This record gives sequence, structure tokens and C-alpha cells, in this order.
Amino acid sequence: MGGFQSKPEPNPGPVCDLLFPDNWRVINFDVSRKMQMIEEVRNLKIRHPKVEHLRLLVVGPIGAGKSTLISSIESIFHGRMSQGALADTATNASFTQKFQTQKIRDGESGKFLPFVICDIMGLEDAATGGGVHVNDITMVLQGYVKDGYRFNPAGLLSKENANNHRCSTLNDKVHCLVSVLPADKIVMMDDDPEGVISKMRKIRKEAAELRIPQVVLMTMVDKACTEVNKDLKMIYRSKKIKEKMQECSNKLGVPMTCVFPVKNYHEEIELHNDVDILLLSALIPILNFANDHVGEQVNDEGCHQPDVSFDNWRAINFDVLRKTQMIEEVRNLKIRHPKVEHLRLLVLGPVRAGKSTLINSIDSIFHGRMSQRALVDTATNVSFTQKFQTQKIRDGESGKFLPFVICDIMGLEDTATGGGVHVNDITMVLQGHVKDGYRFKPAESLRKEDPSYHRRPTLKEKVHCLVTVFPADKIFTMDHDEDGVLSKMREIRKEAAAMKIPQVVLMTMVDKACPEVNKDLKMIYRSKKIKEKECSNKLGVPMTCVFPVKNYHEEIELHNDVDILLLSALIPILNFANDHVGEQVNDERSSIRQLRARLSTHF
Repeated sequence: MGGFQSKPEPNPGPVCDLLFPDNWRVINFDVSRKMQMIEEVRNLKIRHPKVEHLRLLVVGPIGAGKSTLISSIESIFHGRMSQGALADTATNASFTQKFQTQKIRDGESGKFLPFVICDIMGLEDAATGGGVHVNDITMVLQGYVKDGYRFNPAGLLSKENANNHRCSTLNDKVHCLVSVLPADKIVMMDDDPEGVISKMRKIRKEAAELRIPQVVLMTMVDKACTEVNKDLKMIYRSKKIKEKMQECSNKLGVPMTCVFPVKNYHEEIELHNDVDILLLSALIPILNFANDHVGEQVNDEGCHQPDVSFDNWRAINFDVLRKTQMIEEVRNLKIRHPKVEHLRLLVLGPVRAGKSTLINSIDSIFHGRMSQRALVDTATNVSFTQKFQTQKIRDGESGKFLPFVICDIMGLEDTATGGGVHVNDITMVLQGHVKDGYRFKPAESLRKEDPSYHRRPTLKEKVHCLVTVFPADKIFTMDHDEDGVLSKMREIRKEAAAMKIPQVVLMTMVDKACPEVNKDLKMIYRSKKIKEKECSNKLGVPMTCVFPVKNYHEEIELHNDVDILLLSALIPILNFANDHVGEQVNDERSSIRQLRARLSTHF
């Protein structure tokens, strides 16, 4: 029912009956044309300033060659065979189980190309009980599905699911729907209401509602026609291939101008010019359709304002000399309280905000090379930091410890997850009651009888500045749920305010939040996108205390612009902390004077 039914193909006749005298569609198989098309893809300019990559979604039945298509395209730009998307030819079940966005890296420049391909689970007849659910594909089209979501044929992705983008942007949405059908099996696919073709038509209707352009790639052309199998240049002379393309058009309702026959690499170990040209001849129209689609969004939005202003809205100096001056300023900082050895900074934020990476980045600046003081894990969505740790930063030049320490703690999580640091534990860290090495317990806070509880903390054990870390690319997805991370952060802010502890927000991952900043970090204070981020509004911290920064996360060498941005945030933080401990000196002196006055009056 609804799937591949056994219908014998007619026996091929003489060659003259299989081929047209000439190509019925123009194509150029010269090597020079291949190079032109590759350059055309490399140099493609996306027509929407907020879209980083054109997003293509590949859908089709199991065994149609979706993952193999992705690997074939990647191979062209690598100049050799590659295996970007894993494929399996041994089973009749979908090998792709998770939603994956495949970026294609150019083998010549090493940069990512201006498009990504979304790989999903294959479609199956409803009777099999397998395959991707149509509603999940609709959610992918709308940009609601996060990378790594595991498809569940029996259930749907809900908007409450952790794998769901609650607020998708044009950057997350699909810009062209690419349906893949195998040429050698089209005749066996019927229009059963619960079959693959019916599902593909439903998906097409959903895409049409969203005004997403659509294309059909007809794969396995070498299996559908013996003449094409002998010579791929016969593709547009083959009557069989044209008939198959017409069947694709009829079954899915896509015009012939949007149907492209292609051959994937599936048994070859070397690239072949004809295969590459056929794939590129399909890829370029797809990218053009996708680019037209995002360009239309600019028109719909009206006269678009550029992402960057002409001048910096906050002064900053990116000269190397300024970096050296700031490093010396930190080294020579004099703490304003005689009993405080180090200014104590507490770094707080949600899981994966970049707290430990921030510590490593600051440590690297003063070492003059990459370091890994605080261990980091990017593979999970749970906090890697489990214990309370006071990180001392050693100056790489003098070998002495710098006049500040950074307290690293477990990340915050929504209460519903059952994980993350307990708010009461953070309050006790602020008050200086928590000893180094204390292992956080999400279900309960530190008790007074615990050996890790410091009974009589002095000013040097207390926190002198609260540094809240917010990831710029996820601010909009954080809501004000009373048990959510944001509400916990506000509660902690109130506790710190009651203790008169100064507070600062570091907005990390700015390179992910603005494409212009990703290209050039010097654009940080020209970027409207960065200025619009809602850290100040969400936490109630004034803009003067919000600093955008970029941590080191994939680099292996230090970069002047990264260092200056971090130092430009670190110095105000240290000044605020130093002011705080200095005020304690004044308060202590005032208390002594009052005590003396009372004593002199008494006697």
C-alpha cells in the first residue's frame, strides 16, 4: 500500500528509440564550466543581511539518496571524496535519525560556503510505522527544530520540547525545499492517502503556504536508463529520463523547470566531471531560488536599515598598545583594603553560557598563549562544573598571581530539569560561607553542619563583584518563567544588591549573534544587533554595566581584538570590586569612630 509496488519496467528498445537526436535541455559539460559554477557558489552574496547561510531542506523516501546527495555536493567543493552525511545501504529503514544541519566547507579557502543542507529522517508509508512525521517537517520548515533533535515516528515535536526553537528567525527557517525522488522507483510509487507521495504533497502544500520555493531532484538516473549509465552526457537526450522527470512533475505537482536529474557518488572513489556538472547545474538554481526568497523578505520588511551604524556607539581602542596598557593596569592594581589579598569575582549564568571558557580566555591573555585552567565540556547540555572552585590567575611574565580571583560554579538550569546549582548555594557563596571543593547538589543547598560551610567568613572570603554571563545568541529564547533561569538570576541579583555587591553583565558569544561582528570583531560597537540584545531589560542592569565579549572557543592562537574586548570588560569589573572593598574600609573606620565616641561619652 502506498509505497513501492512491483511494476515491471518495459524492455528497452533500440538506441535510436531511447535517445532524442539532440539535447532537449541545454547543458555544458566542459571542465571550464564546472570551475565557473564552483566560483559562482563560492562568491554568492546572500540578499538578506540577517541570513548567514541559505538553508536547504532535503526530503524524500528512504533510500532515495538524500544523505548521499549531501556527501556528493561536499565532495565537489573538497575536490575529493568526502562523507559529510553518513549513509547506509544495507537496510530499508532510515539511517538518519536526528535533525542535522550540514555545513559545507570549501576545500580551497577553508571557509564555509554560503548555504547549509538540512538532513532529516526519510519518509515511509504509514503502514510501516516508521519514518519522519509530516508535522515534524512542517516544524523544520518554520525553523522551530534545533540541531540534534531525534525524530520520533510515533510522536510529534511540541513547542514545549527542549529541541524546539520557541522564537525562530528567518535565519532558522528553510529557504528552499528540495524533494528527492529515485528515478528507478518512481513508477512503483502510487498515490495511496497514507503513502510517501501523499506525504510529500502535504509537505509541498505547507511549504507553499510559507512561500518557500520548491525543487525536485531526481536521483539514480544511471539506474533508470542504460544509455545514461554508459554516458552521463546523454542525460538530456534520454527519452526515459524525460519521461521519469515528467512523472516526478505529475506526482508532486512541481513544474518541469524545477525538476533536475542528478547522479550521486555511490560506488566511485574518484570525482568525475560529468557528475559534478550535473549536480552543480541543479545546485545553482536551488541557491538562486533560496536567495530570491530571502531577498523578498527584505522587501516585505520595508526599507531595511543596515546592521551596523557609521560610528561606534561606545568608545573603544583596538590598538595593540592599548592592550599592553590594560594588561599593565591589571598587574599594578592596588587593592583598597589592607586585609583583602585578591578581589573576588563570582561568575554566574546558565549552562553553556561560556563561564568556564571566559575564565580560560582571561587566563590565556595573561599567559600570552592558550591555557585551560577551567575544564570545559561542549558535548552535553548539563553543567560540567560540579564543584565550587576559586581560580587564581598567574601572570605569565612575572610568575606572580594577579590581584583577583574568579569563582567558578555550577551553571543555572530551569527547575523542571532537576539540575543546576541551587539559588541558596549562590547566596552563601556571595556571603563567603562556601569553601573551595564543595560539590553542588541541585536538590538541596549547603547546610551549616557541612564541613564545606565556612562559619565566620571575613571580607576576603566574600564576593566583591557579581558577574552574570548571558549568551547573546540565546537571550530572546529565555523567558520569565518563575522557575526558569532568568527568574533565578533576578533573585540572585536582589540578594547581591542587599549586600551592596556591585553587578555586571558579560554578554558572550557575540560572534554568533551578529554576522558583521563574526566577520570583524571591531564592529562590536557599531552593530545594531549587539546593541539591541536585551540583557539590560531582562536583568534590570543598566547598559553602562553590560559588556559584550567573545571567548576563545575554537582558536589556537591569541587575537588582539578578542583580548582587548575582554580586558575592556575586566578593568571596570575590577574597579567596581575595588570600590566595594574600599567602601568597607570607610565603613569600618566610621564604626570605630562611632564606638570611640560612645566610649568617651560613657566614661
